Formats: sequence, C-alpha cells, structure tokens
Amino acid sequence: MTSSSWVHRPAAALAGLVLISLAVPGKVAVGTGPILVLFDVHADPMAAPPVGVQQYAEWIDALNWALNACEPRGARISFLSVGQLMEYVLADTAAGHPLIQRLYASGRMIGTHSHSDIQAGPYNWRNLGPNPSTEQVLENRNDHIATVNAVITSALGVSDPAQIRAINCSRGAHIPSDDAERIAMMAAYLAELAGMAASAPPGDFDGDTDVDGDDFASFEACFTGPAIGPPTPICIDADMDCDGDVDQSDFGLVQRCYSGTGRQANPLCMR
Repeated sequence: MTSSSWVHRPAAALAGLVLISLAVPGKVAVGTGPILVLFDVHADPMAAPPVGVQQYAEWIDALNWALNACEPRGARISFLSVGQLMEYVLADTAAGHPLIQRLYASGRMIGTHSHSDIQAGPYNWRNLGPNPSTEQVLENRNDHIATVNAVITSALGVSDPAQIRAINCSRGAHIPSDDAERIAMMAAYLAELAGMAASAPPGDFDGDTDVDGDDFASFEACFTGPAIGPPTPICIDADMDCDGDVDQSDFGLVQRCYSGTGRQANPLCMR
C-alpha cells in the first residue's frame, strides 16, 4: 500500500496519512500475510530565509514524527526531496543529517523531486515560468539532483557515483509539460534504470556485477546479529530482508545470489 503527499504544510498532512493508515484498525482477510505500508513523501519547494528556515523546521519535526510512528509498526517511508530542502539539510549536521540517515534506513532510497525552478545562487531558486526550454528542463533536473546527491555524500558518507545513483534512484519532476519531451525523457530514464539493474544485482556490495568472496567479506564487516541495528548507512544494503539488522537471514539471501568471481550475478536472485 502506498500513500503520497505533495504538501506545503507537512506536519498536518503527514500526521493524517500515518494516522489513517496505522491508527485505524484495518480489515484484512483471514489467512493473508502481513501488509507492508509504504508512505511516499515528497518535499515541495521552499522559500529563502527567513521564511524557509521555519518551513524547514516544520519538515524536520513532521518527518521525525512520521518515522517515530512508522518504525515500531514496520511501516516505511520513501522520501523524495526538492533541492531547496536539501540545501538546508546540508548546513544542518545536528538535525538534518540524522534525519536523512533515518529516512534512508526506512525506505532504502533518498530520491529527487523537482518542480519548475533552477538554482540561481545560495538559497535562491528561480521559477522558470510556463513552457521552459529543453535546456532549462535539464538544468532544473540537474540542479535538484546535484543537491540531493550532495546530501547523500554528506549525511550518508557515500562518495562513489554508482552508489549515490543507486540511493538517488527515484526522480520525479513536474516539467516538461510537452508530451513528446516528457515521453523521450522517461524512455531515457527507464533505459538508465535497466542498466542499473543489470550492473548492481543484490549482494554485489563492491559494484563489480558479481557476488563472490569479496562481497561475503563486505557483508561480514556489516554483520550486527539479530535484532541489533539499524546497520550503519554504508551497510544498509547488507540488510537484505529490510528488517533493521544484518544477521543470518540476510546471509542466506547473499548465498542465494552467489555467482562466483567474474560471473554476472542474477539481478532477480531474491525472487
């Protein structure tokens, strides 16, 4: 189950989403397995200081509240952000960086969400107006992606471009409005995703497309034991079953994906 939020006042909206999905008893057919509730949260454009500082504080409070409500119940949050909020996060190691770490542990991604603005300077994002050119659309996309990537490096300690791309793996945009341009950009993006799936199978922790002894060694370095976690940001991918620890159950999944040195691992090995 997925819920989406495109909001400028995050506290009330997130509270409503979580309470509706978690606090109200659901009716589930007898004999069915557990239902994974995933909240897909998008941060929208923000103002420059001082107004933006207050908006940022509201987002920090609302997202931490939502995580506090979701984590004990096994619900997850996938998070996509505009560059404006991430610019504030970059400067906020005390509250912003820990929040990004929690969001990544929850949804295993930190994605990009962009509207129709480009970065003209520090905390200065200029709206492109109607019918932007293809060059402006790409500039918009790249400005927001670059800011999100900078936060991934700063908050999660990830500097390898392939790993950053795997974390910033979901990218939503409000432009272009032209159907032909939008379809062309989507086709290019889907081709990029297909290439990523082939080059980064589960259990391939060193990014060389196989799952071998080197990956087993990386897994061992991340091992926490059952119910001891969450794993550190650099070890999130070792939590193969997404239960907040790195233990024997995860090792069983790595074994399932084993291919041997120099042999392309199966990207569908966990299915």
